[in-house]
Amino acid sequence: MTTKVFQLKFNIIKILLKSAWLYCLFSIVACNSTDAPKKTIVAKVGAVNLYLPEIEALQIPYKDKNDSLDFIDKYIENWVKSQLFLNKADQFLPNKLKEIDRQIEDYRKSLLTFNYEQELLTKNVNSKVSEDEIMSYYNTYKNNFKLAESIIKIKYLVLESDIITLDSIKSWIKADDIIAQEQFENTAISFASNFSLGNEWLSYEGFKDKLPKGMKKGNLYKKNKFVEYDNDDLMYLCKTMDFGKKGDVAPLEYKRQDIEKIIVNKRKIAYLKRIKDKIYNDAISKNDFEIYDLNKK
Repeated sequence: MTTKVFQLKFNIIKILLKSAWLYCLFSIVACNSTDAPKKTIVAKVGAVNLYLPEIEALQIPYKDKNDSLDFIDKYIENWVKSQLFLNKADQFLPNKLKEIDRQIEDYRKSLLTFNYEQELLTKNVNSKVSEDEIMSYYNTYKNNFKLAESIIKIKYLVLESDIITLDSIKSWIKADDIIAQEQFENTAISFASNFSLGNEWLSYEGFKDKLPKGMKKGNLYKKNKFVEYDNDDLMYLCKTMDFGKKGDVAPLEYKRQDIEKIIVNKRKIAYLKRIKDKIYNDAISKNDFEIYDLNKK
């Protein structure tokens, strides 16, 4: 390291050490380095310079002066290596430069367009979907909602076989009234090692994997069917609330969120089309653009 560079780095550390809160100041060092020349060059590779404010802005993770100097020295060395490597890439891949520039420009345009679209959509497109809209869409496009796998809605819990309220629990899981449902839910939350409250659709294959191998599962296909199985010290209790076979039309409840997303997305597409058409028509009326006939010589 040259004496000039070392002295420069030493001056940086002296500036940092002026604060009583040294560790915090290292994180915001740029705010406390006004004495250093803002355009002082720390390193140079070709036509590219590394300036002192870039070093001052570093978050130096050390309190010790020597450790901080080593950190700055390593940063400068890595910066030089990166610039040298970039220069080599520039020399050896001249044919790629125009393509890279084009990709960067395309990305800039896409990013700008995307952000403008999001601003417009957030402010102008209603994301709330009514129940009538959901029902109408579902009934119109039912055949598009075929199940890719079998699904099941089931009350299910696993309990210790010797629980004294087992008979009551069986009656609660079988019944459909509100009081029985509340008792069943309280029991499941308080005593079951695994359970489902029967209020959501589950993958049938995924659910079946939770059951003992010796348990007969054929009856689970039947709606309102109650199945119990005693496996050593555990009792499995199941009541199928509903079932959907692979290839059947999916229940509305199962596809509700998907339908809401589809409807909102259609609104967004339609809105953006209207906006782009309006911009285009306004530009025509103002002669803001011209399209040339390539067939004319």
